Amino acid sequence: MKQLWCEQQMVYEMEEPSLERETPAMKAGTDLHLARELAVQDIVNVEITSPEDAFAVKLINLIGMAEDFATGAACVRREIPVFGAPYGEGLFLSGIVDEIRCDAETFQLDVVEMKTRANSKTLPSTSQMATHRMQVMLYKKLFDDLVRGAVTKATIALHLRLRLDRRLGDDVLHHLGDRRACDTLGSLTDFAFARLQSLPFVARTTLEYCHQADACCFEMVAVDYDDAWLRAAYARCAGFWRGARAARGVDVEEAWKCRTCEFADTCAWRLRRIEEILSERRSACSERAGIPDRSAPDE
Repeated sequence: MKQLWCEQQMVYEMEEPSLERETPAMKAGTDLHLARELAVQDIVNVEITSPEDAFAVKLINLIGMAEDFATGAACVRREIPVFGAPYGEGLFLSGIVDEIRCDAETFQLDVVEMKTRANSKTLPSTSQMATHRMQVMLYKKLFDDLVRGAVTKATIALHLRLRLDRRLGDDVLHHLGDRRACDTLGSLTDFAFARLQSLPFVARTTLEYCHQADACCFEMVAVDYDDAWLRAAYARCAGFWRGARAARGVDVEEAWKCRTCEFADTCAWRLRRIEEILSERRSACSERAGIPDRSAPDE
């Protein structure tokens, strides 16, 4: 959720892309995510011959999750794709949920998003946690919209420019197994949506913070889903992507973020805010200088 951290920084990264080197902390976080995924499921290589094939693989993963939960074959699935166009803002989102848990007795679904900490077993800053909270709430929203049937084939085809009638590649069909009759993206989407709509909504959303050194969880933070707050926050973000407003940088209270930003020295937002603050201070000084000294005796 880079947009919540600093929208202006996000824009600069898109305008001036650079090769980001993988730091030891980044590699450790990636390795931990992979190890947790491999603990519950295998990774299978699938030959992709078209954009339709690539999206079909997402659907196959969703179908597998739904069927495993329904039959009790698995109670945990990781790296689950979700997608949709929430709140009618005209934007299509996609993401990967770290973990979805299914209670075998109650059939309750919980979303757990894992975040790793490299240096200490402490929670991140309030600003960082705000991005994590919005992320996990968005995952619930996207998943629940799939369950309630709010995402349509037409929406997918429109935003991703996919052909619903295109026949899927041979390797994708091979991995469909006894579902090979779903040989087009459109028919596979219908099948996947039918499976998903048999699931319940996500009941709980949780952030799991793990220390990279020992791969152990040191804090579980429950996130109360607030649809009104999420709708408002998402609308503010969507305004930028629709071109309704310019990018915003951080407020003065969060200027500490600029200390680690590679664009700080040339950031137009930062330089403009500095000038505004200096101008306000000069005006305040001028006003104070023009106030008569009321403690002096009258002549």
